Amino acid sequence: MNLKNFYENAHTRINVEGNKHLKVSDRGAALYALAGNPSGLKILDLGCQFGDVTKYFVKDNDVTIVDFNIHAVKYMEETYGVKAIEAGFDGDPLPFPDETFDMVILSEVIEHLFYYEEIIKESGRVLKRGGSFVGSTPNAFNLRARMGFLLNRPGKAFNDEHIRFFNLQILSRLLKKYFSDVKISGFKGLFRNINRNFFAHVFLWSCKK
Repeated sequence: MNLKNFYENAHTRINVEGNKHLKVSDRGAALYALAGNPSGLKILDLGCQFGDVTKYFVKDNDVTIVDFNIHAVKYMEETYGVKAIEAGFDGDPLPFPDETFDMVILSEVIEHLFYYEEIIKESGRVLKRGGSFVGSTPNAFNLRARMGFLLNRPGKAFNDEHIRFFNLQILSRLLKKYFSDVKISGFKGLFRNINRNFFAHVFLWSCKK
């Protein structure tokens, strides 16, 4: 089974009301704030599903989404009026020329990909000079997850849809390889502001090309 078929089958659990499996739709508001409440920008959202993040960016911006779930593509096009493209991007080039967008969003995607570094590079390619790259991924090695391993309960970050796992150091090194002015903050987790690596449930990032 290829990646597209796997996630189309997995996403039968998700309806058009939102991502019921992740239940972290408010990360869209946090990403929007981290991105500086953008307006008047040409934005690309990769792997949007049913718009839990996208819905915060569509106002006053020209948004294009790419997803390989045809149901999500149709829903996003009809509901938000965005340009919606059905395409895979796990190792495949994005269907856009160089330096097309002012901002690229990649939220809760890289943990699902075999070729996650390729989509990071492709995001940089289609991003204009000085543009912003924002996104998020679970912190797979926070204290709760580490305790879970000891109890044979590794936690939500290690579900059957995730094939890549990130901590703060790995994520920071990856982003700094292709972008500048990298900022990574913690999302969820009571003590995330004390230590992101140990207490944040999710990492949010913002960086520049």
